[in-house]
Amino acid sequence: MSDSVSELTNSFKEFEHMKSAEYSEGDFAWCQSNVQTWLSTVLTDTYICMDGFYGYPMGGKRMAMIKARVLNVAQVTSNTLVLFNGFAAWHRANSNGGFKNKP
Repeated sequence: MSDSVSELTNSFKEFEHMKSAEYSEGDFAWCQSNVQTWLSTVLTDTYICMDGFYGYPMGGKRMAMIKARVLNVAQVTSNTLVLFNGFAAWHRANSNGGFKNKP
């Protein structure tokens, strides 16, 4: 799960970069690719994490609790990826090709 936390942290840092003064319109595709990659990696990591628990002797309640929490991370991450993809599509449709003052 620490890999997932790291990837989520990278995604949020990229979001912050997109809001910063140093961000230019030309950076959008690069930032979009980074965020999509990191969020997709979190999804992969959550399923790998779950696979790692199988075969270990654990009580049913403990396994159910861990599975529920890990799957919650996957669901929230999946929803975040969908929302981000929607934002990216909206941004591309409404951008002025990198020129802020273009009519």
